[in-house]
Amino acid sequence: MQFRSVTSKDRDALAKFITDRWGCDYLVSKMKIYHAQDLDAFICEEAGKIIACVTYYIEGGECEIVSLDSIRPGEGLGRQLMSMAEDAARAAGCTKVWLMTTNDNTYALRLFQRLGYSLCEVHLDEVKRYREIKPCIPLKGNDGIPIRDLFELEKEIR
Repeated sequence: MQFRSVTSKDRDALAKFITDRWGCDYLVSKMKIYHAQDLDAFICEEAGKIIACVTYYIEGGECEIVSLDSIRPGEGLGRQLMSMAEDAARAAGCTKVWLMTTNDNTYALRLFQRLGYSLCEVHLDEVKRYREIKPCIPLKGNDGIPIRDLFELEKEIR
């Protein structure tokens, strides 16, 4: 297993991983569209295949974690990738890292809180608007929970 920064040679594989896991090759956050191949990212690969990734975007002294995904949850891959993204944010002079996740993603909410992220805002019924831009967002998510709301979390970094 190898953790590393994504390179230009990895862009197609990253887009395919995101598409396979999220239903399309673009991501939406705060109504902004991000294409996976345009984002900075760290990947974990095994036998030449991506098994986990974190994508992020740095702007104005803040780092947004746009996506975090692993095909093997519970093995610490997400924790390692988040640490790498936070280190990159620090190196870029960021003072805050933030992210959004849906209300059904209880596994991610537990992970982010264990990593020191705090809930700073709840966007009630916001996913309805997101589906206008990204219709591949399912109606139900983890454990059959209806996907409706977005939780915003943040962490101050030094």
